[in-house]
Amino acid sequence: MPELARTDADVVVWGAGPLADGTGPWPAARRAAAREMAIVRLRATRGRLAFLRLHRLPPPVHRAGRVRTWARSALLGGAAVELTRQGPSVRVIDAVADAAGAYGIDRPLHAGSGGAVVVAVDLPGGSAILRAACQSLGDPRAGARALQALEATGSDLPPRLLASGETAGAGWTLETRLPGRRPAVLSTAVRTALADFLATLPRVADPPSAPGRDLDAVGETFGLGREVLQDLRVRLEPALDSLPGVARHGDLWAGNVLVRGDRLTGVIDWDAWAADATPGEDLVHLLWAERASRTGRSLGEFLETRGWLELESWPPARRYWETLGISVNRPILRAVSVAWWAGQIATNLRRLPQLASDRQWVRRNVAVVVGPGRREQPER
Repeated sequence: MPELARTDADVVVWGAGPLADGTGPWPAARRAAAREMAIVRLRATRGRLAFLRLHRLPPPVHRAGRVRTWARSALLGGAAVELTRQGPSVRVIDAVADAAGAYGIDRPLHAGSGGAVVVAVDLPGGSAILRAACQSLGDPRAGARALQALEATGSDLPPRLLASGETAGAGWTLETRLPGRRPAVLSTAVRTALADFLATLPRVADPPSAPGRDLDAVGETFGLGREVLQDLRVRLEPALDSLPGVARHGDLWAGNVLVRGDRLTGVIDWDAWAADATPGEDLVHLLWAERASRTGRSLGEFLETRGWLELESWPPARRYWETLGISVNRPILRAVSVAWWAGQIATNLRRLPQLASDRQWVRRNVAVVVGPGRREQPER
């Protein structure tokens, strides 16, 4: 908890974002207990700063069921506490809204990707979505670059960027508010529409280069020498050299999709975007998210148990490969899946650096793939 008595700030936001799926129960329980004790102490704060508001930040909901959802929120959820000096003051989020040209915020705040605060705001012409975060939590302007690149596609599924900037130490974006709601599960029609949408994402002239950057980031975080990752690179590079580089969403699952009935109306939260990723990464993630809700398999376990083999016959994937004119085989599917794994591990570590010290998360997601003594099974 910050040394509040020593700060000269007029407004302080204390908090931590939700933990990732796959965090071990004991680390999650310890973090949850520390979170609640800190909130109690902050409520009792006396001095220049006083407790103003508490915002609960729930984790993404992968599983249905009220009791299970409540338990996951209690263990994995985050919290943000606003403290302000005595007397009239302006919250950071209100200062951001003013800079964005929005009216005063009186709606609930929600947790977005990377620890951003997300809230619907009013504009003279209607409503919009405001995303803001202190840069230590993850700047939502990474997603702004994606929205700018996607505008050229003419698709109405990504939001349109209205403005972005930095105010009171927080990076922010303002984007159009799309119709629809987040579905509990994706229908066949929505999966098909997603495959069609992914096939329209921009391409680059060269083979994918994002996997190399992502593997380097994983190696740097865990102190892995290039030789430790070389086995993955050897299998990646020949297959990737035959594929075009394409834009990826990077976190495609039901929670980042909007629908009306069986009609796809939006794809949101683009902060994990990359312009030069591997074709099919988003489909691997979509498949993993659906299967993980039933099996509980982590990213690494899904890769190592060859859950990705289902992409050979999964209808959305077959439609996608046909549209792009890519003839897939198992080496290509393996390469696409390793690229997906590297991108997800790098993104999770960027959003939540503390995962690198969570032994169970590292064991299930990283060590199972590149750990000591691990041996690659031959392709069948």
